[in-house]
Amino acid sequence: MSGAGDAWEQVARAADRFYADVLSRLRGGRLEGRASNIFYSALVGRAVSRQSSLERTVVTLLGYHAPEFFKPFFRDVRPLPAPFDFYGVLRGAEYYVKVVSGGDAFNKVTEEYVADCSTQYESPIILTLQGPYFEARWVGRAPWLSAPASWKLVAGPGAYARFRGIVFEAARRYRGEVWELLRGE
Repeated sequence: MSGAGDAWEQVARAADRFYADVLSRLRGGRLEGRASNIFYSALVGRAVSRQSSLERTVVTLLGYHAPEFFKPFFRDVRPLPAPFDFYGVLRGAEYYVKVVSGGDAFNKVTEEYVADCSTQYESPIILTLQGPYFEARWVGRAPWLSAPASWKLVAGPGAYARFRGIVFEAARRYRGEVWELLRGE
């Protein structure tokens, strides 16, 4: 990490890569290719069902991209075996980091697996990319922080608001094309 400004520029590039990946998947016909719950489709119709498919695509891809938003703030970043994402040093402290996209990221089996794996590390932590505040809780040896708390830890006060601004600004560049695809290509 060479500086906070550089880190935020990398966050902006990560947001752009994420939206480009989503758009690429949509252009590749994946919007229609994802099976929808027939009860849901029958109830809401095709257009809303396509929006639901888009949301599932976004959520799935976000899981893959999520660590890239936090990595720029750490130095000496190294990948870790799943379920943890990377090792890094933040202001002199070492962390073994698992990044989740939101506060509902774990089902019981996954949470137990992360808890078991957390015992392998001295200072494991679970950071949350986006979503509302929740009280920190323990998953094994790892504290699980809400998005506002995660961003504050990593980049300081006001960081979550800055991150949200970057996300919305990047999304504006893709919104028109996404809506064209949703309307029926």
